[in-house]
Amino acid sequence: MKISIVCLLLFLALVLLASCSSNIAQFSHFPSGDKMDLRAMDSLQDPEETSHHFFYNCNFENDYVLRVQVKSQMAAYNFAESALMENEFEIREDGKDGSVRGYRGQKSAEWETLAAVYVHFEKESSLIYIRTEITQDATCGPNIDRAKPIADKFCEFAGGCLEKKEVTLDTKRKLKITLR
Repeated sequence: MKISIVCLLLFLALVLLASCSSNIAQFSHFPSGDKMDLRAMDSLQDPEETSHHFFYNCNFENDYVLRVQVKSQMAAYNFAESALMENEFEIREDGKDGSVRGYRGQKSAEWETLAAVYVHFEKESSLIYIRTEITQDATCGPNIDRAKPIADKFCEFAGGCLEKKEVTLDTKRKLKITLR
């Protein structure tokens, strides 16, 4: 009897450990920039629709799509890097797949955060997609919109945004963007 209880507790501990480690954000969770259809995302996302923001939950992602006017693709990448750095992110990958990716270490109200800023440059108006994930485990945590300050800074550096939309889980599901 004692051995079966110990085995059961050990099994439950292993299951919990596996669920925690599978939930930790990794850049591999982020879609490749060359596979992102930002035009479809922009057209599907209703500007009036926002994600549910409960104080405490297990939705570790926040996303925004911006429409901006920038003079060049390089300027958009520079704004992306600056927006990430202004929000205490360290640049980890730069423009390899049409995105700039950053990492921010643990802070008082959050675990580590990963962020990617995707750039789809067009001469008339470019689309920018910002995605963040925290490296939280199964304990969940406070729901802090980590992508919004990045979006706000990008808009500031670009001299304003023509449009800023929060991307909902429903839109990501329609586009089959990887969800944790």
